[in-house]
Amino acid sequence: DLKNSLRKQRSAVVNIDDSIGREIVKGLAGSDVRVLTFSVTGRADVSRVRAVEQLDGTEVVCRVGGDSLSLHYDLIGDYNVSNMLAVVAAL
Repeated sequence: DLKNSLRKQRSAVVNIDDSIGREIVKGLAGSDVRVLTFSVTGRADVSRVRAVEQLDGTEVVCRVGGDSLSLHYDLIGDYNVSNMLAVVAAL
């Protein structure tokens, strides 16, 4: 089961942009697993403020806690924005 397998790792990075991710967060509530959330569409531990696709990639501004972080990477597409937010949350 997910809750027991994650206890060894003690952290989970979860996309809360869909209902499955939100259910995972609910299922881990009260456990000793540290849950870090990310979202392209809403509030989370790491969330997108804005993303601008350019010819040479994507410029993303995200909110990490109370701070803003600006990133540029060579990929385009919303799914890559979501992947980048996951990376930031994991760090």
